[in-house]
Amino acid sequence: MTLAIAGVEVSYDKFVNDVASRVVSLMREEAEKPEFISQREASRIFGRANVERWRRTGAIEPIKRPGKLEYRHKDLRKLFEAQQDYEKDV
Repeated sequence: MTLAIAGVEVSYDKFVNDVASRVVSLMREEAEKPEFISQREASRIFGRANVERWRRTGAIEPIKRPGKLEYRHKDLRKLFEAQQDYEKDV
């Protein structure tokens, strides 16, 4: 059995194996990410203005540890990937 994707024919087995390989790769990348990241790292990755806006609007709350603030990495990623409505902040 073959599939035609974007005008290219590929076998079903190859397609399934390629998708499975990509899923495993993404799962490994996600597993390697730390659960919490520092405020400095969050600002570096997602932009200081974004992190400050999300905190100000209550979209994210930092976890307070002695001498530092940390954020859940997955929560920041979710906010970063979401459609933003900047009109509210004006």
